Amino acid sequence: MVRRRKRSKKWIFWLFFLILLIAAGYVCYAVWDGYFNDDKEEVTHEEEKKDEEDEVKIEEKVESESEGSETIVQKEEVVQYDGENPNNSGEITGVVTYAGVAGDRLMIRMNIDQYLSGGECALRLIEYGDEVYSDVAGLDSSASTTTCMGFDIPVAAIGGGSFQIIIDVNSGGKNGTITGEVSI
Repeated sequence: MVRRRKRSKKWIFWLFFLILLIAAGYVCYAVWDGYFNDDKEEVTHEEEKKDEEDEVKIEEKVESESEGSETIVQKEEVVQYDGENPNNSGEITGVVTYAGVAGDRLMIRMNIDQYLSGGECALRLIEYGDEVYSDVAGLDSSASTTTCMGFDIPVAAIGGGSFQIIIDVNSGGKNGTITGEVSI
């Protein structure tokens, strides 16, 4: 009987293990190096910014000393991007945010662009030039705007049709009219 010699395949396992170990080592090195290089670059950029700021301060100090007089440094004026401040105007402005029927009531809601601490809203519903309904509500203030307490009008009281909404707002010497339309 002929004996066959078994070849050991353990060397394949050890070769695979060695390749895997080298790859893992390379990945760890790349992650470690990348992490610490980013921190060094951030510190370098921060140090450069500080150095530039210090140089500018030194140049300003040298210039002010060379002039022999005090220079007044003014803050840069903040530019307002949303138009004029509505609180500074003498007129109240706003918009009807909701006008619609919910159940058996016509609901009218509005928002005022200014902050108002007190006052009232006078609602008039106009149909074909005639005043059909009128009501008065107080103001409710929030952080930067104000709103009327709201108007809930029974549909039976006004009937159906197309109405012009006119809300006169009065508060602390300021007046304004906000308009809108609704169809029932």
